[in-house]
Order: sequence, then C-alpha cells, then structure tokens
Amino acid sequence: MARAAERLGFHAVSVSDRLLIPVGPHWTNDAGLPDDAPWDALEVLTWAAAHTRRIRVGTGVLNSIFESPVALARRLATLDRLSRGRLDVGIGQGGGTRLPPHYLPEEFVAAGVPPERRGAGFAEHVAAMRACWGPDPVEFHGEHYRVPAAKVGPKRGATGSRCGSARPPAPRSNGPRGSATGSSPSP
Repeated sequence: MARAAERLGFHAVSVSDRLLIPVGPHWTNDAGLPDDAPWDALEVLTWAAAHTRRIRVGTGVLNSIFESPVALARRLATLDRLSRGRLDVGIGQGGGTRLPPHYLPEEFVAAGVPPERRGAGFAEHVAAMRACWGPDPVEFHGEHYRVPAAKVGPKRGATGSRCGSARPPAPRSNGPRGSATGSSPSP
C-alpha cells in the first residue's frame, strides 16, 4: 500500500497503534477500533520506509507508555535514520474509548503498567525519551523511570522527522518529573 500511495503522489502513509483489542461481552468498541488483531506500528512503518523513497511514514498516536522509554527512543531514532527523516510520530498515554475510563484497562494489564502512570508518569516517560536523544552520556532520574549514565543510540536525525504528544498529559499531571543531564532536541 505504501508503494502505491507514493506512486499515486500521496504525501504520507500512517498506521494506528494498539497493543491489543479486547474481546468479550464487556467490550463495546465505542471508538470504532479495528476488529483485527493489531500489527506492530513501528515494524509496519519500517517496512514502508524501506520500500519507498519520498513518502512520509507516521503514526496516529503511538501508545508509548507501554514500552520502556529507552527501548522506544532507540526504535524511533532507528526508524528516523532508516527513513532518512521521513518519520512523523504522535505519542500518547493509552486511550481508545470515548467512555470512562477513556482507556483500555486490558492494555495496561498486558503491558504491566499501572493506569495511574498516565498523566505525570507519561510526561516523565517523554522526558526520559528526550534525554536518550540528547548528547551522551545520557542520564535520567525520575520517579518511575531511570536511565543510568550510558551511551544510548542511535540519536534522531537532524532534520525532517517530527515527534510530539497528541495532547497535553491527563489532568493528574503536574508536569514533567525527573531530571536529565545534557540538552535534548525538541520534538
């Protein structure tokens, strides 16, 4: 599909991200999520970037809180480099429903992340990823996430790609927590 979109002159292709799709009588799918089991968004985009030259590749919202900030920062920077700066990523803290609690509890259970990590924990997750994209040595010490002094790579490319949060952290947030050494590029 990515090759066809590029051939037809489209500007970008994007994929959605879900850790899983719940099943059972309690599941109402009020947000109209796909019924099929989801593929890994970054793996699909890596394939699309490898098989195209010009078209941008992106996510709607990548539920970043379900992965280690170091591992996700590395995966995003790797895809950024392999795509030659054609990556656009929106990041979020796990949503998926229009009804309270406005997230899929099953995803948090499967990822081993407490739902209370949304809000300030999400802001801290983003701060830890930004620290990883900053100069080495990287070091980050937060309430939920820690990165010991280390070299972390690859770093994001200098131009082209964009990474940002789809909306401000949930109301429980008091802003980013933790501290990082070195500066980091803005999203």
